[in-house]
Amino acid sequence: KKAFTQNLLSRLTKSRTSYHLTALSQQILGEKGIAVVPEATALEGIAPGSRFCLSLGSSALMAFQVGRKAGRDSFFKVVATHSDIPGMRLCPNSKKKVGASCMANVQLYGGGLWHTWFDRDLTLAGKVFFQDTHGAIKSKLIHIQKPLTKIPTLAIHLSKEMNKTEFNLEENLKPLLSLCSKECSCQKKENQNENNDCKCKMQKEEGKNDKPHCCKMYSLLAKETGIPEDKILDFDLHLVDTQDPTIFGLDEE
Repeated sequence: KKAFTQNLLSRLTKSRTSYHLTALSQQILGEKGIAVVPEATALEGIAPGSRFCLSLGSSALMAFQVGRKAGRDSFFKVVATHSDIPGMRLCPNSKKKVGASCMANVQLYGGGLWHTWFDRDLTLAGKVFFQDTHGAIKSKLIHIQKPLTKIPTLAIHLSKEMNKTEFNLEENLKPLLSLCSKECSCQKKENQNENNDCKCKMQKEEGKNDKPHCCKMYSLLAKETGIPEDKILDFDLHLVDTQDPTIFGLDEE
């Protein structure tokens, strides 16, 4: 039982986003001899005894197994689950400056227990889209293995009503990314618009004024993925917990 549980925990650790879950599921199915086939030609391969799977947008997976004696009048069984989970993802335009801090605009997905997200060490996982040396647009999975951000709460001695306060989902769930440095150059006089959104130095350069995220994000992703910074087109990143799933209890039960 413990070996089964450890295997489950390992898979959960590798499946922080629907992208990662789909990739892991493809790997597991591939080890069983069930290969991914192109969606356009999938129907051509259906025959008694055939097994194959389809990947839909890299975030969903459909696997098929046809009975060896299947015919026109055969019935079918469907087993389904979902790969999405309640969580936070960076907005398409996530850059935001509050005081001297670089924050991030996030989108909430699903019915999360949002109060449990405060004061946790969070990181980023998802997919980075880039242009390769031949000009083709490709994507790469990423899961940064270190704490990057946190949604802080106010210390209790600064607000005695903290335990009674109801928080605003739009205003209070803004993760803190970094302090605005000279390199980031998030100066209010020159680089901040009326919405208090961060406009970094790199984004003010010619040809780079359309970057929707803080400049530090691009350099971090380039370092983590090995993709040249000027080739990164966009990314779909989710906030995820840095604490891995684990067994607990006095008897590890």
